[in-house]
Amino acid sequence: MRLIIPLLAASLAACTSVSESTRLSTGLETVEFNSIASGYQPRPTFVSLEMMSDGEEVLAIQMDQYGTTQYQYGYDVHHQFRMLPTAIPEYLAILDQYDRWRDTAIERGDAITREMGRAPAWHGELKFEFHSGNAQRHYLLVSICAVGTCLDDQALGFDAVNVDRLRTTLRRWQAGELESLDIGAIYN
Repeated sequence: MRLIIPLLAASLAACTSVSESTRLSTGLETVEFNSIASGYQPRPTFVSLEMMSDGEEVLAIQMDQYGTTQYQYGYDVHHQFRMLPTAIPEYLAILDQYDRWRDTAIERGDAITREMGRAPAWHGELKFEFHSGNAQRHYLLVSICAVGTCLDDQALGFDAVNVDRLRTTLRRWQAGELESLDIGAIYN
């Protein structure tokens, strides 16, 4: 199944490609569980505003994972997701829900894992999950889902600081403060 989903997503996206990509400096950082360190560790994270060949603008968030799992199937599996501008209100509502759940879990000393909701994404949907590392450290895990299957093992994790950074990035995008660069006109 792990092989089928990326292949199906690739075939769905085959008709559409990234025609323009602008890397953004957001300070956003994702985390991934590291079994050697026995905890969630920061990973290199890249945020881009992309214009797809069909004219749709998306916000892409990509994380470099530990190890060589990216290449185990003979192709590059990107641990990323692409957000839609039309779904920003849904994303923001889930981020606010994360804050409420985090406050409650810290106050009560709870450690839980529970799906918070789903929202549209480019060629699929995003699943948002609240996950406790312990009673004081709570993460938002975001997985891409397509054709009824979610790639939970490729989820991008956000701690509380980076949930705030994601919220700020989404609000800036919604306000039109993020824009693509015409690189050809600037660097000719």
